[in-house]
Amino acid sequence: MSKDDIDIVSQRELARLEPSGIVQAVPDRNDLLVQTLTEAQVDFLLQRTPKQEIKMRQGRGGMHFAYVEHGYVTERLNLVFGFNWDFDIFDKQMLEDEVIVEARLTVRTPGGQTIVKTQFGGAEIKRHASGPRSGRPLSIADDYKAAGSDALKKCASLLGIGLDLYGRDRPDEVEMPPEKPQAQKRERPRVVDSAPAIRQLDVSNSLCTTRQVEEITRAALQAGRTVEELCDSLGVLDLSELTEARAQRVIARLHTLAGAPRHSEAS
Repeated sequence: MSKDDIDIVSQRELARLEPSGIVQAVPDRNDLLVQTLTEAQVDFLLQRTPKQEIKMRQGRGGMHFAYVEHGYVTERLNLVFGFNWDFDIFDKQMLEDEVIVEARLTVRTPGGQTIVKTQFGGAEIKRHASGPRSGRPLSIADDYKAAGSDALKKCASLLGIGLDLYGRDRPDEVEMPPEKPQAQKRERPRVVDSAPAIRQLDVSNSLCTTRQVEEITRAALQAGRTVEELCDSLGVLDLSELTEARAQRVIARLHTLAGAPRHSEAS
Protein backbone atom coordinates (compact mmCIF):
# COMPACT_ATOMS: atom_id res chain seq x y z
CA MET A 1 0.00 0.00 0.00
CA SER A 2 1.38 3.39 -0.98
CA LYS A 3 1.77 6.34 1.36
CA ASP A 4 -1.13 8.10 -0.40
CA ASP A 5 -3.40 5.10 0.23
CA ILE A 6 -2.50 5.10 3.93
CA ASP A 7 -3.31 8.81 4.19
CA ILE A 8 -6.72 8.26 2.61
CA VAL A 9 -7.56 5.36 4.93
CA SER A 10 -6.60 7.38 8.02
CA GLN A 11 -9.00 10.15 6.95
CA ARG A 12 -11.95 7.81 6.43
CA GLU A 13 -13.76 9.07 9.52
CA LEU A 14 -13.21 12.73 8.60
CA ALA A 15 -13.83 12.84 4.83
CA ARG A 16 -15.33 10.91 1.95
CA LEU A 17 -13.86 10.16 -1.52
CA GLU A 18 -15.97 11.07 -4.54
CA PRO A 19 -15.61 9.19 -7.88
CA SER A 20 -13.77 12.22 -9.22
CA GLY A 21 -11.01 11.60 -6.68
CA ILE A 22 -11.68 14.88 -4.83
CA VAL A 23 -11.75 14.60 -1.04
CA GLN A 24 -14.56 16.74 0.41
CA ALA A 25 -15.03 18.05 3.95
CA VAL A 26 -17.15 16.18 6.51
CA PRO A 27 -20.90 16.66 5.82
CA ASP A 28 -22.65 19.13 8.09
CA ARG A 29 -25.49 18.23 10.41
CA ASN A 30 -28.18 18.69 7.77
CA ASP A 31 -26.39 16.40 5.29
CA LEU A 32 -26.11 13.68 7.91
CA LEU A 33 -29.81 13.92 8.68
CA VAL A 34 -30.75 13.81 5.00
CA GLN A 35 -29.08 10.40 4.80
CA THR A 36 -31.95 9.18 7.02
CA LEU A 37 -34.76 11.64 6.32
CA THR A 38 -35.83 13.75 3.36
CA GLU A 39 -34.84 17.40 3.15
CA ALA A 40 -38.44 18.45 3.83
CA GLN A 41 -38.53 16.33 6.99
CA VAL A 42 -35.23 17.80 8.18
CA ASP A 43 -36.50 21.35 7.59
CA PHE A 44 -39.58 20.68 9.72
CA LEU A 45 -37.58 19.10 12.54
CA LEU A 46 -34.99 21.88 12.70
CA GLN A 47 -37.50 24.74 12.65
CA ARG A 48 -37.66 26.92 15.74
CA THR A 49 -40.94 26.74 17.61
CA PRO A 50 -43.33 29.50 16.44
CA LYS A 51 -43.82 32.14 19.14
CA GLN A 52 -47.59 31.81 19.01
CA GLU A 53 -47.28 28.13 20.00
CA ILE A 54 -45.11 28.78 23.07
CA LYS A 55 -46.88 28.79 26.43
CA MET A 56 -45.47 29.69 29.84
CA ARG A 57 -46.15 28.07 33.19
CA GLN A 58 -44.85 28.61 36.68
CA GLY A 59 -43.00 25.68 38.22
CA ARG A 60 -41.39 24.85 41.50
CA GLY A 61 -39.07 27.35 43.11
CA GLY A 62 -40.78 30.28 41.39
CA MET A 63 -39.21 29.37 38.03
CA HIS A 64 -41.08 29.85 34.76
CA PHE A 65 -40.95 27.22 32.02
CA ALA A 66 -41.71 27.37 28.31
CA TYR A 67 -43.71 24.54 26.77
CA VAL A 68 -45.91 23.59 23.81
CA GLU A 69 -49.23 21.84 23.93
CA HIS A 70 -49.80 18.19 23.04
CA GLY A 71 -51.71 19.10 19.87
CA TYR A 72 -48.77 21.04 18.40
CA VAL A 73 -46.40 18.08 18.84
CA THR A 74 -48.90 15.63 17.33
CA GLU A 75 -49.44 17.94 14.36
CA ARG A 76 -45.68 18.19 13.76
CA LEU A 77 -45.23 14.42 13.91
CA ASN A 78 -48.03 13.99 11.38
CA LEU A 79 -46.52 16.59 9.05
CA VAL A 80 -43.02 15.12 9.23
CA PHE A 81 -43.81 11.40 9.19
CA GLY A 82 -47.25 11.28 7.59
CA PHE A 83 -48.91 9.17 10.34
CA ASN A 84 -46.08 6.65 9.99
CA TRP A 85 -45.28 6.76 13.70
CA ASP A 86 -46.38 5.07 16.92
CA PHE A 87 -46.44 6.05 20.57
CA ASP A 88 -46.92 3.56 23.38
CA ILE A 89 -46.58 3.55 27.16
CA PHE A 90 -44.88 0.41 28.39
CA ASP A 91 -44.53 1.18 32.10
CA LYS A 92 -46.38 3.31 34.64
CA GLN A 93 -46.23 4.00 38.35
CA MET A 94 -48.42 5.89 40.82
CA LEU A 95 -46.76 7.64 43.75
CA GLU A 96 -48.40 9.52 46.60
CA ASP A 97 -48.93 12.77 44.68
CA GLU A 98 -47.71 11.98 41.16
CA VAL A 99 -48.09 9.48 38.34
CA ILE A 100 -45.10 8.55 36.18
CA VAL A 101 -45.01 6.78 32.81
CA GLU A 102 -42.20 5.49 30.61
CA ALA A 103 -43.08 5.76 26.95
CA ARG A 104 -41.66 5.01 23.52
CA LEU A 105 -41.98 7.05 20.31
CA THR A 106 -41.30 5.07 17.11
CA VAL A 107 -41.01 6.76 13.71
CA ARG A 108 -40.25 5.22 10.32
CA THR A 109 -38.26 6.95 7.59
CA PRO A 110 -38.84 6.87 3.81
CA GLY A 111 -35.81 4.59 3.49
CA GLY A 112 -37.38 1.98 5.75
CA GLN A 113 -35.35 2.78 8.86
CA THR A 114 -36.92 2.84 12.33
CA ILE A 115 -36.07 5.48 14.92
CA VAL A 116 -37.04 4.90 18.56
CA LYS A 117 -36.94 7.49 21.35
CA THR A 118 -37.77 6.70 24.99
CA GLN A 119 -38.55 9.15 27.77
CA PHE A 120 -40.33 9.53 31.11
CA GLY A 121 -43.34 11.74 31.73
CA GLY A 122 -45.13 12.77 34.90
CA ALA A 123 -48.21 14.59 36.17
CA GLU A 124 -49.45 15.71 39.56
CA ILE A 125 -52.51 13.89 40.89
CA LYS A 126 -55.48 16.29 40.97
CA ARG A 127 -57.79 15.94 43.99
CA HIS A 128 -61.21 17.13 45.15
CA ALA A 129 -60.78 20.34 47.12
CA SER A 130 -64.04 20.05 49.08
CA GLY A 131 -67.19 18.03 49.50
CA PRO A 132 -67.71 14.40 50.49
CA ARG A 133 -64.78 13.33 48.29
CA SER A 134 -62.37 15.95 49.58
CA GLY A 135 -58.79 14.73 49.15
CA ARG A 136 -59.70 11.89 46.80
CA PRO A 137 -58.35 11.91 43.20
CA LEU A 138 -60.51 13.59 40.57
CA SER A 139 -59.49 11.19 37.78
CA ILE A 140 -56.39 9.02 37.78
CA ALA A 141 -57.05 8.30 34.08
CA ASP A 142 -56.76 12.02 33.26
CA ASP A 143 -53.57 12.23 35.31
CA TYR A 144 -52.05 9.34 33.33
CA LYS A 145 -53.10 11.01 30.07
CA ALA A 146 -51.31 14.20 31.16
CA ALA A 147 -48.21 12.17 32.02
CA GLY A 148 -48.40 10.47 28.62
CA SER A 149 -48.59 13.85 26.87
CA ASP A 150 -45.55 15.00 28.83
CA ALA A 151 -43.63 11.89 27.77
CA LEU A 152 -44.63 12.33 24.11
CA LYS A 153 -43.36 15.91 24.07
CA LYS A 154 -40.07 14.85 25.63
CA CYS A 155 -39.64 12.02 23.11
CA ALA A 156 -40.43 14.39 20.22
CA SER A 157 -37.88 16.91 21.53
CA LEU A 158 -35.18 14.25 20.98
CA LEU A 159 -36.11 14.43 17.28
CA GLY A 160 -35.94 18.24 17.33
CA ILE A 161 -39.62 19.18 17.82
CA GLY A 162 -39.72 21.91 20.47
CA LEU A 163 -36.09 21.25 21.37
CA ASP A 164 -35.27 24.98 21.36
CA LEU A 165 -37.59 25.49 24.35
CA TYR A 166 -35.48 23.44 26.73
CA GLY A 167 -32.79 26.13 26.85
CA ARG A 168 -35.36 28.44 28.42
CA ASP A 169 -35.70 26.40 31.59
CA ARG A 170 -33.09 28.58 33.29
CA PRO A 171 -34.48 31.62 35.14
CA ASP A 172 -32.10 34.07 33.42
CA GLU A 173 -33.33 33.04 29.97
CA VAL A 174 -37.07 33.09 30.56
CA GLU A 175 -38.97 35.56 28.43
CA MET A 176 -41.33 37.02 30.98
CA PRO A 177 -44.54 38.58 29.69
CA PRO A 178 -44.65 42.37 29.94
CA GLU A 179 -46.12 43.71 33.13
CA LYS A 180 -49.64 44.96 32.86
CA PRO A 181 -50.06 48.67 33.54
CA GLN A 182 -51.62 49.37 36.89
CA ALA A 183 -55.27 50.11 36.64
CA GLN A 184 -56.33 53.62 37.45
CA LYS A 185 -57.85 54.06 40.86
CA ARG A 186 -61.61 53.87 40.58
CA GLU A 187 -64.15 55.57 42.71
CA ARG A 188 -65.76 53.44 45.36
CA PRO A 189 -69.04 52.09 43.99
CA ARG A 190 -72.25 53.47 45.43
CA VAL A 191 -73.97 51.05 47.84
CA VAL A 192 -77.50 50.18 46.76
CA ASP A 193 -80.08 48.44 48.92
CA SER A 194 -81.00 45.37 46.86
CA ALA A 195 -83.39 43.80 49.35
CA PRO A 196 -86.58 45.14 47.69
CA ALA A 197 -85.43 43.85 44.29
CA ILE A 198 -84.56 40.43 45.73
CA ARG A 199 -88.03 40.09 47.23
CA GLN A 200 -89.51 40.65 43.78
CA LEU A 201 -87.55 37.76 42.22
CA ASP A 202 -89.31 34.60 41.07
CA VAL A 203 -89.85 32.21 43.97
CA SER A 204 -88.18 29.48 41.82
CA ASN A 205 -84.83 31.02 42.76
CA SER A 206 -85.37 30.55 46.50
CA LEU A 207 -83.85 27.63 48.38
CA CYS A 208 -85.76 24.39 48.71
CA THR A 209 -88.04 23.63 51.65
CA THR A 210 -87.53 21.13 54.43
CA ARG A 211 -90.38 19.08 52.99
CA GLN A 212 -88.59 18.87 49.63
CA VAL A 213 -85.35 17.72 51.31
CA GLU A 214 -87.27 14.96 53.09
CA GLU A 215 -88.99 13.96 49.85
CA ILE A 216 -85.63 13.81 47.99
CA THR A 217 -84.10 11.69 50.76
CA ARG A 218 -87.02 9.25 50.68
CA ALA A 219 -87.06 9.06 46.86
CA ALA A 220 -83.28 8.53 46.71
CA LEU A 221 -83.55 5.49 48.99
CA GLN A 222 -86.33 4.10 46.80
CA ALA A 223 -84.11 4.59 43.73
CA GLY A 224 -81.23 2.77 45.44
CA ARG A 225 -78.99 5.81 45.89
CA THR A 226 -77.49 7.38 49.01
CA VAL A 227 -77.80 11.05 49.82
CA GLU A 228 -74.00 11.41 49.59
CA GLU A 229 -73.96 9.97 46.07
CA LEU A 230 -76.83 12.21 45.05
CA CYS A 231 -75.13 15.36 46.42
CA ASP A 232 -71.94 14.43 44.61
CA SER A 233 -73.73 14.00 41.28
CA LEU A 234 -75.58 17.30 41.77
CA GLY A 235 -72.41 19.18 42.72
CA VAL A 236 -73.62 20.33 46.13
CA LEU A 237 -72.45 19.64 49.67
CA ASP A 238 -75.94 19.36 51.11
CA LEU A 239 -79.45 19.01 49.67
CA SER A 240 -80.44 22.29 51.34
CA GLU A 241 -78.28 24.12 48.78
CA LEU A 242 -80.73 23.23 45.98
CA THR A 243 -83.19 25.82 44.75
CA GLU A 244 -86.87 25.09 45.07
CA ALA A 245 -87.30 24.58 41.33
CA ARG A 246 -84.28 22.30 41.02
CA ALA A 247 -85.34 20.26 44.03
CA GLN A 248 -88.70 19.63 42.39
CA ARG A 249 -86.96 18.40 39.22
CA VAL A 250 -84.76 16.09 41.29
CA ILE A 251 -87.82 14.64 43.03
CA ALA A 252 -89.50 13.95 39.70
CA ARG A 253 -86.37 12.32 38.31
CA LEU A 254 -85.90 10.08 41.35
CA HIS A 255 -89.51 8.91 41.20
CA THR A 256 -88.98 8.03 37.55
CA LEU A 257 -85.83 6.06 38.35
CA ALA A 258 -87.49 4.23 41.20
CA GLY A 259 -90.51 3.38 39.05
CA ALA A 260 -92.73 4.46 41.92
CA PRO A 261 -95.98 6.44 41.59
CA ARG A 262 -95.54 10.18 41.93
CA HIS A 263 -96.36 11.54 45.41
CA SER A 264 -98.15 14.81 45.87
CA GLU A 265 -96.19 17.88 44.80
CA ALA A 266 -93.93 19.29 47.50
CA SER A 267 -94.18 22.99 48.07
